[in-house]
Amino acid sequence: SLTFTPTPDFSGVATIDYVIVDPLRSTATSSISKITLNVSSVNDRPELKISSQSVTYTEGGQSQVIFPNASVLDKDDILFSELRITPSAATWTSDDELISPSAPTGIVKTSDPATPEVVYTGVMTAADISSLLAKIKFETQSDDLTGETRSSNQSRTIAVTVKDNKGDETLASTPVTRTITLKDVNDAPAIT
Repeated sequence: SLTFTPTPDFSGVATIDYVIVDPLRSTATSSISKITLNVSSVNDRPELKISSQSVTYTEGGQSQVIFPNASVLDKDDILFSELRITPSAATWTSDDELISPSAPTGIVKTSDPATPEVVYTGVMTAADISSLLAKIKFETQSDDLTGETRSSNQSRTIAVTVKDNKGDETLASTPVTRTITLKDVNDAPAIT
């Protein structure tokens, strides 16, 4: 039996030359024969990478960039069709806001007021994805980040995926998540 294992991400024509050797007389060999294989390409998932830089939001402070140094790579495509930013419903509150830039020309931005998710669709380059992600920010209007009702909710989690641009074979990246640590500020007491 013969097994052919091409290098990763190989596609195209592969040729294997072989001879048959007589086991009783090693000098007796056949003429060279060829096996030709057509190796089809398979769509690979895009890979989204974010920096390990931590993100902390301080109560009452300025909005914080969530994905400052993100990059996307696809081994078999240079264009992408969707960027999706999804805050976790388990940690998100009505006081929270996901600040996202307008869509560049040729790209459509959709968001639903009922959910904080933001989706960009259209033909985008890796530079477009990185640029959009570098402008996504978080802030909250909450004045009680560590109050009793939120004692177990001192962070927010946001996931990002990107889809390649392969028509019927479009694949999404594995979701990448960022956790935003919330820092409470001790407010001065008020006399009422």
